[in-house]
Amino acid sequence: MLRLACTLAHQAGLKIIAPVHDAILLESPIETLNQDVLRLQNIMIEAGRIILDGFSIRVETDITTYPDRYMDERGVAMWEKVQRLGGCENSNRV
Repeated sequence: MLRLACTLAHQAGLKIIAPVHDAILLESPIETLNQDVLRLQNIMIEAGRIILDGFSIRVETDITTYPDRYMDERGVAMWEKVQRLGGCENSNRV
């Protein structure tokens, strides 16, 4: 379902950065962000209907804008460890 959603989103001209578990990381200009998020939500719902024989899935959004960055709380410890091992003094750097 996620693969189909990514394919449909790409075909619709949306800039997909990466699939993230059961989500899609989208890059969008701030001017079209809300429209692009809505388009992606609809695409994800449609992908669910195709794969699940008409059943509609629920789609939630979490929008992060510059200068913030996406960080799943479950990955914070690993991110900090990688930053320490890499010699980064500030673990908040990208």
